[in-house]
Amino acid sequence: MCGIVGVVSAAPVNQLIYDALLLLQHRGQDAAGIVTQLERKFFMHKAKGMVRDVFRTRNMRALPGPTGLGQVRYPTAGNAYSEEEAQPFCVNAPFGLVLVHNGNLTNAKALKQELELVDSLKAREDSLAPAIATLTPDPKTGKPPLELGPLNNVKYQAQNAAGNSTVESRNYAALQRAVQEATNLKTDAAKGVQTDKDVLRFANELIAAFGGNDTKTTLEALSNFSKSTVKARENAQKRIDSRRKSQGVEPYYGPALGTASNPIKLD
Repeated sequence: MCGIVGVVSAAPVNQLIYDALLLLQHRGQDAAGIVTQLERKFFMHKAKGMVRDVFRTRNMRALPGPTGLGQVRYPTAGNAYSEEEAQPFCVNAPFGLVLVHNGNLTNAKALKQELELVDSLKAREDSLAPAIATLTPDPKTGKPPLELGPLNNVKYQAQNAAGNSTVESRNYAALQRAVQEATNLKTDAAKGVQTDKDVLRFANELIAAFGGNDTKTTLEALSNFSKSTVKARENAQKRIDSRRKSQGVEPYYGPALGTASNPIKLD
C-alpha cells in the first residue's frame, strides 16, 4: 500500500513533507510526489523512483507554501510503469483540486456510471427546455412560436440547410435536437444500456408525435419526456445521497451534513 502525508503549518512545508516521505519510503518505492499550496496556487513535482532520486534541490525550491501533501506509491491497480499515475493528482475544473490517496476504490466503475447518469440526465433537461418553449402557446395570442406541419417542416429544414435560418427554423432545429435525444435514448436501450422505463416510454411517444406533425400532441409528449427525465435524475441523486449518508459522508446533491435539514446524529 502507498504512504501519504499532509502538513499544514505557518512556515514552508516542502522539507517536512520530504522528510516524512523518506520515513514512509517502505510503503512505496515506485513513485513519489509532493504538492504545496501558496495563496491560490498549487505547486507540484512528481516522478517515478525513490524519494531521494525524484527530488533535487531545484525541485524543492519550486515547492513553496505552508500547506502540502506527499505520497510514495506502491501500485496495486492501474499501470505501475505510468508516470501519469504517480500522485498527487490535480484537476483544474470546475475548480482547483489536489489529492493523494492510499488504497483502491472497489466500486469505482459503479460510482462513475451513477455520476455520469445524473450528468447526462441534467444535460437532457437543459436541451429539452428550449424545445418546450417553442411549442408552448403564447398566453395572449394562444399560438405557439412554432407551428408544425408537413409543409412548414420542409420549409424550416430547407432554410437551415441553406444557411438562411429564421427564428422559426431555429426553433425547429431546437425541437429536432430534442427528438434526437429521444432517438439516441431508444438506440441505447436497444443496445442494453440501463434506462428508466418511464423515460423510454415517453421518448417513444415523442418520436411518434413528432412524426405525426401535430403541434399539441408533440408538446404533450415533449413535456412528459422532460418531466420523466427530471424524475429519473432526482431518483438517481437520491440513490447516491442515500448511500453516502449511510457511510456518514457529505451528500453530493442534498443539504450538507451539519445543516438544519441534515443534522449529524451521534449514537
